[in-house]
Amino acid sequence: MCFAQWGPDVRLTYTGSNCSTTPPSGRSVVSDTSGFLHVVWKQGGGLSGDLWYRRRRVGWDFPILLAESTAIGGDLNTSFSVATDGFGDVYVAWGDVRFGYSNSEIYCRTSTDDGGNWGPEVRLTNAPGRSVSPSLVALGTTVHVVWLDYRATPTGQVYYKRKASGIWGQDTALTADSDTLSYPTIACDSSGRVFVAWWRARNRKGEMWFKRYNGASWEPGIRLSQDTLLNGWSPYLPSLAVSGDGVINLFWNSGNEEIYYKKSSDGGATWGPDVRLTYDLAESWWPSGATGPGGRVQVVWADGRTNGMGDIFFKESTDGGQSWSPDSQLTTDSSESWCPTLAVDPSGGLHVVWMDSRDTVFQVYYKSRAPLGIEGDSTSFERLSYSLFQSAPNPWASGTRISYALPHETQVVLRVYNPTGQLVRSLIHGKESAGFKQVAWDGRDDGGRRVPSGVYFLKLEALGQSAVQKVVVVR
Repeated sequence: MCFAQWGPDVRLTYTGSNCSTTPPSGRSVVSDTSGFLHVVWKQGGGLSGDLWYRRRRVGWDFPILLAESTAIGGDLNTSFSVATDGFGDVYVAWGDVRFGYSNSEIYCRTSTDDGGNWGPEVRLTNAPGRSVSPSLVALGTTVHVVWLDYRATPTGQVYYKRKASGIWGQDTALTADSDTLSYPTIACDSSGRVFVAWWRARNRKGEMWFKRYNGASWEPGIRLSQDTLLNGWSPYLPSLAVSGDGVINLFWNSGNEEIYYKKSSDGGATWGPDVRLTYDLAESWWPSGATGPGGRVQVVWADGRTNGMGDIFFKESTDGGQSWSPDSQLTTDSSESWCPTLAVDPSGGLHVVWMDSRDTVFQVYYKSRAPLGIEGDSTSFERLSYSLFQSAPNPWASGTRISYALPHETQVVLRVYNPTGQLVRSLIHGKESAGFKQVAWDGRDDGGRRVPSGVYFLKLEALGQSAVQKVVVVR
């Protein structure tokens, strides 16, 4: 299959405070079979912040606040994770500090309509000490989560629980270790096997460990890799990418600050050798891997080789990890680009989300690469530098609000037309600043008369391009 070039960087957040994506053990972006892309980030610095969610199908919807400012913790180890079952249910878990930083707990929220509406917060842990770094995965009606828990030891243990038939089970300790552990990550295959990887510091050496649930019980953990040195800054940040048939791809950054890769073709029973993917003098860290159609394996990471602070790089294998393409640089600005997450949609399109400081404070950015034939689809607004969102409510009787976003200050025209192309109402005509915008339409024309029931079209013009959305008035 021939692939298109990467699209432009798309800014997803417009705030005056720092926004951050999660380390690769969690996930900041996932794709589902309904064509939705789901993105989660933290807004705000310090020991607390807001947790936000945003989705895209044709255009980017307006962001939704998932957790209040006293909730999500302020360091990368608290982190968060998003997962989808692929058929409408979306799950978000996060480390929550509402009871104090030293007693953080794991919380979760669920949407059953592809992220349109969200259920209440559910507290998943209730134990002394910190519970942090959740990682989620979903398969059908079963949801799996792992996290790092300090209830039993000061070095932390890996814990697990699952939700089946709508009920969360008990906490299960997967480790009983006296050494320091960090950043557990989880994945599963189509047969229901569950895979967990984490980092362990033992005898001044960093180790990657792995454990699997075979459908009936958890098998003993196995050590997959051992470094010859321990870098105290880097906790080796594992990322699992699993295909439906149980081929497991593990990525991590080692103590020498390079990206490594390891593969199992039999569901974790046996493993191939460590494969070094990067060779440069600068630091390479935060790898995030994914698998796509036709045996493709991809990885993105942050790398300091060009500006010393971090750009996002990408490489892929088209033969199941046997050989790899040269490194491709995805960001080229002089700022810091950190914590990328990579997702693959069912058609093989690639989606990357990361945090970027090019706008003075860190903001969330997005970039995509689609197979040929998809990028040319006229229903996609990814080529546009702005988004026009569906109005809400829609259909409606008395009024609606239209939401859209602009990457920078520009001239904007927003008009309402009837099905014959006649102008009904001019809502905006002038220069507007960057950011998220909302405008109300009360269902009246430019003469102040109420329009009759029927279909109308919103047309947004900006940056030399235009986009159209349909709305329905029901009197």
